Amino acid sequence: MLCDSLFTKYRADFEEYYYQKIWPKLIEMEEKRLRQLYRFWILFFIMCCALPCFIIYMWGEWLYVAFTQCSGKELEGIIKLGLLLIALIVSIVGYPIVCYKSDVKNAIIKDFINFFGSFDHNIFSKIHDETIKKSLLFNSYNRHYGDDYFYGKYRNVDMVISEEELIFKRNKGQNTVFDGVLILLKFPKNFLGQTVVFKDWGYFNCFHKTAKHFENVKLEDIIFEKEFEVFATDQIEARTLLTTAFMERILKVRDIFHGKKIQFSFFDNHLLIAIHTSTDMFEPSSLFKCSTDRRPINNVFEQFLAVFAIIEFLKLTQQ
Repeated sequence: MLCDSLFTKYRADFEEYYYQKIWPKLIEMEEKRLRQLYRFWILFFIMCCALPCFIIYMWGEWLYVAFTQCSGKELEGIIKLGLLLIALIVSIVGYPIVCYKSDVKNAIIKDFINFFGSFDHNIFSKIHDETIKKSLLFNSYNRHYGDDYFYGKYRNVDMVISEEELIFKRNKGQNTVFDGVLILLKFPKNFLGQTVVFKDWGYFNCFHKTAKHFENVKLEDIIFEKEFEVFATDQIEARTLLTTAFMERILKVRDIFHGKKIQFSFFDNHLLIAIHTSTDMFEPSSLFKCSTDRRPINNVFEQFLAVFAIIEFLKLTQQ
């Protein structure tokens, strides 16, 4: 396929680009990595070994009495205090990891994404709530957080790749509506209707909020029919978009992003793809690996190529 041959060329060209633009900066980061790794192990020993021993030595008897004789409310308060202490320990121990990852991104991310085209990278930016709500992919939410946000053009196609989290917060807790990667592609013209593809809920598909106003579309491929449930306002357009080859590309994107599930929506002149991951993506480095280890870089590179494959397959670059 033309798409495969194009990406083979990308991989070959990236080898030379990597050693010219990225590798020299990663070499410089190795000393900083070793310094942060030393800090990590010092903090790990202090917070996870020395501190617990000190607490047991100083207040062990009191803690024993508190756990065995206190009331239910007092015990609940002690447990909450303990969980808060654990969260504080984790954040302190993990601080060198966060610092190193941030330093590497600041050093190389501009060069990395410029290989693919005209792109920019922001931290904590988000796709507009209006766009997300129009997609009909998610239940109600009232908290919206962003992390890595890439935006720009790939062969004249406007696109966004963004790590985001949607949360519905209540008085007594919260529910995570979405945690993963959102990919927004812009088409040159509007669709005739809207096509929304969910993970199949089996007998509970009728409870989708789109089920009352959209038609249920049955896919031709039995394998994908078992995995997805499709709702659309225009059956003919939906079948034109959701070919077996396109669905295979979509599943490949999910797998490369290590996603648990993938859902997507065609609406207005956009395609919004939601990949539930619950893991930190777009990390070209690790504190526990040599700064020039290619595996993290290669993972991020393949994540971008998987998205570009969708653009090539939909022939957006030919419009």
